[in-house]
Amino acid sequence: KQIVEEHSDADVVVINGDLMEGYVFSSFAKSRSIAALDEYRVAFMFVQMLSENFPKVILVDGNHDIRASRAIKNQGFDKDASQILRPNLMARIANGEVLDESGLLVDRLDFSNVYYEARESWFVKVGKTIFMHPHNRGGSAPGHTVTRIGEKLIRRYQEDEVDSVVCGHTHKIYKGVLNGKLYIEQGFLAGVLSY
Repeated sequence: KQIVEEHSDADVVVINGDLMEGYVFSSFAKSRSIAALDEYRVAFMFVQMLSENFPKVILVDGNHDIRASRAIKNQGFDKDASQILRPNLMARIANGEVLDESGLLVDRLDFSNVYYEARESWFVKVGKTIFMHPHNRGGSAPGHTVTRIGEKLIRRYQEDEVDSVVCGHTHKIYKGVLNGKLYIEQGFLAGVLSY
């Protein structure tokens, strides 16, 4: 809430992955119970608030956001079987799909200013900046992931089309310049973990 208020004049808000935890779908040990529907509804309300306060909201998939899809795939269901379950939760949020307490679709809000690219959902280019949330294991040293993967992404564009890359996923803080491009690892807004 504080960040939203401090940056209320922004034209674009980018949620650079891990909007949801995907806790119930995680393969890691669990210490509590968090229903996927509750996570969805809280994430939805957050995006709704952003949509009402900013001209443009862009959603990027983080590795946690796709845990539902991965869990279904890991059970052996192929796309032809799993599509009916609509496991792409970020696409559903971007589509404005309001779910009730039982998970039924009860409304669809106008989220025409919320953007989500399902085809390559782990990155987006906004102006001359690429925002990315790689889903593979990051490097151990700060800056390793953003420079390694960022350089590959930059090659998709003309030289003057990209001047910076912002990377989620690593939980590290990094800012550096390489070959005239700014590379940032953004850290994260969650509580500090024990490690």
